Amino acid sequence: MSYTVVRNSLLSFLSEPPGTASKRGVLLSALSLTALLVVVVPVVTLTTGFPLLAVVAIAGVVYASGIVLTDNLLEGMCSGIIVLCTFQAEIPIAGISRGGRLGAYTVEIMLADVAAVPLVVLLAMWSSTRFRLPTDRHGRIAVYALAGLVVWSVIAAVVGDGPSTMMGLFFSVAQLRHLLLFGTAMVIGRYVGLRTIAYSLLIAVSGHTLFAIAEVFNRGSFGLSYLGEASGYGFEIFHIGPMAVTASTYAGGFTGISRILITLLFLVMPVAIERVIRGSNWQQMLSLGFITGGVFLLRVNASDSGWAAFLLTVLLLFGSIVYIHLRTNETRSGPYDYARGYATTVGAGLLSCLLFLSRTSSEKAPEPKPTPEPKGDSGMLSQVDSEMVVSVVDAVPLINTGNLSIRVQQYIAALEIGITNPLFGIGGMNFSLVAQNYGVPRAISMHNVYLSFLVGTGIPGVILFVTSLLAVLFVAVKNAMTVDDEDRLLWAMIACGMLGFHAINFWIAAGEIGKVAYMTFWMLAGAVVGSRT
Repeated sequence: MSYTVVRNSLLSFLSEPPGTASKRGVLLSALSLTALLVVVVPVVTLTTGFPLLAVVAIAGVVYASGIVLTDNLLEGMCSGIIVLCTFQAEIPIAGISRGGRLGAYTVEIMLADVAAVPLVVLLAMWSSTRFRLPTDRHGRIAVYALAGLVVWSVIAAVVGDGPSTMMGLFFSVAQLRHLLLFGTAMVIGRYVGLRTIAYSLLIAVSGHTLFAIAEVFNRGSFGLSYLGEASGYGFEIFHIGPMAVTASTYAGGFTGISRILITLLFLVMPVAIERVIRGSNWQQMLSLGFITGGVFLLRVNASDSGWAAFLLTVLLLFGSIVYIHLRTNETRSGPYDYARGYATTVGAGLLSCLLFLSRTSSEKAPEPKPTPEPKGDSGMLSQVDSEMVVSVVDAVPLINTGNLSIRVQQYIAALEIGITNPLFGIGGMNFSLVAQNYGVPRAISMHNVYLSFLVGTGIPGVILFVTSLLAVLFVAVKNAMTVDDEDRLLWAMIACGMLGFHAINFWIAAGEIGKVAYMTFWMLAGAVVGSRT
């Protein structure tokens, strides 16, 4: 293709919006970008010793050239933001100084921002009618609630009763990023539909899963931190037959720590089950391999709360498949197709039980250390003996309570802060700065996303946050019950994945330290709202 042809094609592309985008082009672009970043870049960097950032830049040039030369510029830009929102790669531009070092909480440029900014500018230049707000009432509620959360988080950062306004503003920037990704995904969804975005996310997370398994067998990270790989640590050994495997936090691919990858698996593993039921033979085999790898990484993550959320998701998936099977009249999927879905869902649940129940007493996490006396002034709720709660949960078999005590202390502290600062909280990301004043032994983030919003933005903030989540979920559930038979299964699987995602976030700090968890969620949520409204 000559320079003149490429130039004229670009000028024509920039001058007016295309009427449609190729779904196949988006999927192929997502596959190409994932392969470049998850396979080619690590292999070249580790085998040649070239600087990682230089190799990433070259990969970016190769990808950009490819989408231009194949006349897939829009498709490539759309798949770029979809894939890159799953990468924890970032460049900090401001942070909280602690002892002369950049603190754990920063405002940064994410790799996804590099793809999002030009696409947003281009879409704004076109002023397409695809920018209209959703016609569906619940879709509009999701937009308004998330936008309101952004505004309220800024107000809470400024007037909240927390020690650091800057951290609160960092938190607000993250919410603004979620809103922009949500809006961009709505537009992309109107071009290519929910199915294309969901499959693109499945491709991206499959790449992270493959790399995370390589990290497991490497018994550590590969040192590619600029691309989003976390260092992490190992904390127990378990066995699969004769093979010893280290449970760890580093096996997260390029999403950050392993717990963040697990949250993404909750979102896309149901999509893989849909492919097991509806896909071709090779899609079924790849999906089964992905699901098996995902369950293996769930065990490597060694989180009982994650396991419990997974079993809940399995039950939801099984019930949804039964419902779709009984209610639809389609001829595309027969009894054997749904039988594969039943077998895969039950098999995934049983495999997870087999892996988790193989633990021996010597492999369990150590008993929690005694809680130190609270520092400073703390209210009556913080005096509650968390060991009493732990003793009750200890009575339930198969549950590891090694880190439950500190979480109970966090939750008690969150409720007290919510009572004493109900309107604005203490500003986002401020909990770790005051945690020890409430009897929490370490300065750590709130390991419950919903309580972290209560602490950071007060009751209005958490109401706006939960409202936005429920509105998106309602759209997915409604479409699972009302759309054409061919699409109903995918909508149901996505609704189940979102419920599992919300369940696991009762126990982890994805709202603060797991940036890509909610970046990916809001990308999928935007597709849910945008592709049907």
